[in-house]
Amino acid sequence: MKLRKFMMKKTSMMIMMIQKRKIKKRIQLKNLIAKKMKEMKMMREIRKKDKDKKRKERVKLYTKDKQLLLSFVYFDQTNCGYIFDKDIEDLLYTLGLKLSRAQVRKLVSKVVTRDSLHYRKLTDKPRDDDLIVIDDSERDANLHELALGNKKLLLTSFGEESITKKRKLNCNNKDSAELEEGFVMFRGSLVDISKLISQLERSERARLETEAKMVELKSDIQKISEKYAKCNSSLKHLNSEIKEYREKLRNSDESLNRITVSSQYFFIIPYC
Repeated sequence: MKLRKFMMKKTSMMIMMIQKRKIKKRIQLKNLIAKKMKEMKMMREIRKKDKDKKRKERVKLYTKDKQLLLSFVYFDQTNCGYIFDKDIEDLLYTLGLKLSRAQVRKLVSKVVTRDSLHYRKLTDKPRDDDLIVIDDSERDANLHELALGNKKLLLTSFGEESITKKRKLNCNNKDSAELEEGFVMFRGSLVDISKLISQLERSERARLETEAKMVELKSDIQKISEKYAKCNSSLKHLNSEIKEYREKLRNSDESLNRITVSSQYFFIIPYC
């Protein structure tokens, strides 16, 4: 009995100790959660304050290059503020700068972000930034180089002048030289008379064939119209015959009715 009581006391003490430990752990967890919640609230408040400061301290922008903005707006048909990289590549490729596709892609990749070019980043600048000022002469020189593209590598101005002179000389030589037989100059271009005559002969043959076909078609149309007239006359004759037969049927029906009535009368008289 004593052992049982002693064991019961020990177990009760152990249970009490375990419960106290659980309660302490719960209290500690609650305190930790409360601290974390306070920290989260503090962080949110700090973020809100930072956002408010950024909103207040937003940099005011102004359009520095208005001509560039107008050019972008001209090609931005939807007025969404951006242009896709493929459209810009096509525009640069069709300007006649003699640039390859790879060069155009490299140029576009320097400005494009996420497959689109937000052109306001190029045209608008902040008011407070110390921007680098370029002289008009340097700016014009840079624009001239950009406008040439790869043409400066292909042809020089001297080469172009020589080519134009050669073309003029060739034209003068053609005008002055005697033309071969069967050729004539007409509005600055050579005309082959033999080819023209052959084309005329072909066109005349085709015209004659079409005229013959037209005559055949006209004769066929006349035959068909005659057949149509005959069919109409036969239809009219048949309609008239149908009317006559209908009248005959009516007369025969009336005569039959009369005969039936008279026959019934004659059958009734003997019985009377």
